[in-house]
This record gives sequence, structure tokens and C-alpha cells, in this order.
Amino acid sequence: MTNLRSRFFLALAVIIATCSTVHAQRTLGVQWQVPNNTQTAKAELKQFEKLGITILQIDAPLSPALWQAVDSLDFDVWGELGIRFPTATTFGSPDSALVAQIQNRASAYLSQPSVDAMGLFSFGATGESSFWEQLAPIASQIRANRSVRLYHTGYSPAVSDTIVSNFLIYNTHVTAATVDSISIPITQKIGGYLYAPSAALSSYLYPLNQFIDQTALAPDIPILVQSDWLLATLERHPQVADLLQDLAAESNPAFALPDEELPKPQSSTLPVIVLLVVWGSIAFHYHSSPIYRKSIFRYFSAHKFFVNDIFQRHIRSPLPAIFIILQTALLTAASVFAAFSVAISETGLEALFFHFPILTIWGNSVFALFIWAISISLLLSLVSILWLYLSHKSIKSLTQIATIYAWPLQLTFLLSTITITLFASGAANYWIISGGILTVLVNILSFVIAAGDLNRFSRSTISFLLKTTVLYAFLWIGIATVILLNNQWIEAISLAAELT
Repeated sequence: MTNLRSRFFLALAVIIATCSTVHAQRTLGVQWQVPNNTQTAKAELKQFEKLGITILQIDAPLSPALWQAVDSLDFDVWGELGIRFPTATTFGSPDSALVAQIQNRASAYLSQPSVDAMGLFSFGATGESSFWEQLAPIASQIRANRSVRLYHTGYSPAVSDTIVSNFLIYNTHVTAATVDSISIPITQKIGGYLYAPSAALSSYLYPLNQFIDQTALAPDIPILVQSDWLLATLERHPQVADLLQDLAAESNPAFALPDEELPKPQSSTLPVIVLLVVWGSIAFHYHSSPIYRKSIFRYFSAHKFFVNDIFQRHIRSPLPAIFIILQTALLTAASVFAAFSVAISETGLEALFFHFPILTIWGNSVFALFIWAISISLLLSLVSILWLYLSHKSIKSLTQIATIYAWPLQLTFLLSTITITLFASGAANYWIISGGILTVLVNILSFVIAAGDLNRFSRSTISFLLKTTVLYAFLWIGIATVILLNNQWIEAISLAAELT
């Protein structure tokens, strides 16, 4: 009897272990980027239907001919309102264009019986209770016309309002760093998993296999892919068609992976390259300029003597100051680049650019922030030098002012070197971000240090301080106040941080 019981439990354990590796039959969906040509669109719909796809997610209402084709193939349609990166202000104080967009798209979707759900937004400020409060009236108005499920797309399944949004499409962004540790949360709130590989992984099948394996733990939740990725993948790997058909129809589909070597996770080399170039220029400057070589240590070891020496016009060449200002701008930009690279995700950066489109003048990548940091650092130096020059009546040489202003900027050499070294070595994000902030602060405080040095040679100490340090402090306090009092700006910055 004991032997029989042991066999029973052994068999049960084998069954449980076997079942844990079995893929259950899945519901498949596609985010459809609708082609402009109607015939091409119809051909894609038939291809989706053949692959076993039953959910069609669209980001805008279709033409009558395409609605008819969708209905004939019996797709469940999830229609998007097309709102990305909303904050509480977005819904609390909507402009007329947004109101018209919501009304027109909602009406178009609700008039189609095949529309099973409606997407309210993508990547919103779901962590704020005020966000859901502002969205609730819009959701209620939509449901008043027809009972329809509402959903949103994002990264935060734990923070939501079930009254406003019925379910979440969880955006599974797969990168080279996360491909072997994909996080698939399982909650009742999640109504779909979206496979979103990074650009570097879009042509590989191993990440897709990992995604399917992980989502198999929640077989009742649909999985979605992007149509442009799907069609491109089918051209490269025709066997994916069999995989999708098996997923939709069988319990244990075979998935033969090709021999692939995935790209390794890499951080940007730009800060390191900038660091090496700048330190090379520093070495060249130190070697070729006797003036700079004699003064660099004197500023920190005999500061009062250095300032008196400058005031007596013993340094007449502006080149050392120009070199220092240019080197500081490059190192500051590299530190800012490193800090933003670890502090904000691709989606968070996209949200930041969405709310502050002026930042995209130099492009829509983190490299644009590098260019902005260089530009602002150089502009701050130019304005500071002119400000000090016009405020000081005893010094008539821009070279003297520029030299006294530039020398404390050399502290950025040390801070930036530490920051970029930490970035390259993969140190904790906190230290990299702190180093970037300190580097920026040195740029800001150099004006105050220079004003303090120049104040000793001013005719009226109080007058000079009022025109420089005090006014400069009020200027930065004013800038900070404007930013803090602008709820829309704060919400946008918070959203970008939340999406990291």
C-alpha cells in the first residue's frame, strides 16, 4: 500500500512538472499600422486571420471598406483614442483639438459593433490620483453612449482605477539587458501583454521565445505584437507563421530557434570618448602654455595672490580661459548625458520630448540633451562674463574677467571624470545622477565665486554685490519658482521619471 501511494505521488509530481512547461492555447492580437492602400490593408487582414489572430488593435477609425473587411473576418477590434503621455492637466484642461479628437474617435468606434474595447491613453501619469479623477468624467461619457470596455497601455499594473479603466495592456519592452529576465506581472488588471522588443533585438527570435515562455504562466491573457514587426519578421523567419498558428490552435507548439548571437548590453561610449578627448586637450594645453601651467595650481594653492596677479594684468592672453570654458562645456554635457542615460528610459525620454517639443531641435534622442547641455553651458559662460564686465567699473579687460570666471570651472574636470568613470563601470544610478547634478552646480556657482573675487577690487562693494551676486541669486530663484509653479511642467517631468 505504501509502495502504491509512493508511485501515485511520484506520478502526480511528474504530471505537475510536465504541465508547468506546456503552453496553453493563446489568444493573439496585433497592433495594426494601417497601410494607406486599401487593397494592401485587406491583404494584411486576411494574413492576420490566417495566422490565428483574433484581436485587432487600431489607433484611428477605419474607412467603411476596411470596417466591412474587418467585420467579415470576425475580428474583435480594440480602438485607440490616440492619446499619448497624458497628465492630469491633459484631461483636466483639455484644448478644443483634444476634445474634438476624443468625441470623433469615440463616436466612430461606438458605431461599430466589432469594437469590443476602447483604449483611453498610452503611458499616462497613472500614479497620480488626480489623473484618474480628471479622466473619470470622460470615461463615464463614453460608457453612457454604449457599454464598452475601456483600457490603457503602460508599465504600471499595480496603480490603476478599475472604475475608469477595465484593464491594462502591459507593454513588455525587451532589451539586451532584460531578455533573460523578462518581468511578466500577473494580475487581474492586465488584459493583454504587448511584445515590444528594442530596435537591437527586433530581428531575433530568442527574445520572442522568452516572451512566449513567460506569458505562458498566464495563458488566458492575450498577447499582442506590432504589425510592422510581425510582417518584417515573417519575411526573415517564415517559420514564425507556424508558431503563431500553433499558439492559437494547439496546447504545446514547437518553436525551433535558429542559431543566434544576441547583441550584448552596451552603454553609450560618447561620455568616455568626450572624457578622453578633453583630457588630451588639457594635457596639450598644460604642455604648450606656460601661462596656464604656472597658474593652474596657483589658483587653488595661493588664491588671493592669483586674483591680485590677474587684476594687475599679468595674464593678457584669453586663450587659457577660452580653452577652460570649452572643455567645461564638453565635460558638463558628457556628465548630463550620462546622468540622463541612467535616470530616464526610452519611453520616459519620448514623453519628455512630447511635452517639451523645443528639446527636439537637435533631434529626438538623448544625444539632443548632450547638444543642449553644451549650448547652455557656453551661453551661461558668455552671459556671466559680460554681466561681470558691465557691472565692474574698475576692470576694463574682458580677458581679466574671463580668466577669473573660468578658473573655478576646472572643478568640473574632477567631477565629470568621476561621473563618467562611474557611468562606464556600471555603478549605481544614484552616484551617476549625483555627479551630473554637482557638475551642473559648479557651472552655476562659478559666477558667484568670480563675483566674490572681483568684489575686492570694486569701488562700491555693496553696489557690486547687488548688481551681481544678489541679482544672480534672484534670477535663479525666479527660474525655479516659475518651474515649480507650473503644474503642467512638473507633471510632465514627473511622468517622464515615472515611465523609467
